[in-house]
Amino acid sequence: MRIMIYYDCVDHARKIITVVKQHAQSFHAMIDIVGFIHSTDKPQFDEIRKNEDDLQYIKTILGNDNIPCVTHMLISDDDEGVDLCRFIHENAIDEIILGTDRDLAIVEPIPGSLEDQVISNARCPVVFV
Repeated sequence: MRIMIYYDCVDHARKIITVVKQHAQSFHAMIDIVGFIHSTDKPQFDEIRKNEDDLQYIKTILGNDNIPCVTHMLISDDDEGVDLCRFIHENAIDEIILGTDRDLAIVEPIPGSLEDQVISNARCPVVFV
């Protein structure tokens, strides 16, 4: 089983690690930790380095519990939702775990938002934490 988590460098994204650990251990799953950077004409080396460091931090935490995981940095001029959905389909992801800001509880996602695109296009369970 493969579980994808999306890390968008927001504090609430780190809060999903406990849930990810539980699901990974329960399902003997491999974790795909995915980050996204919208590309521009100028290279964004500092942003890329910071995001990669953050992804590596999460990988280390999961690795300390012997949870197999890999990191992926998507860099594209497409919309992040489009790229995430492409990644989900191309990598046969079985479950998606996304962090949300609890103050902005998802009752009905905003049309075109990342959450809306993932829910609309994923062929697997989507868990919001």
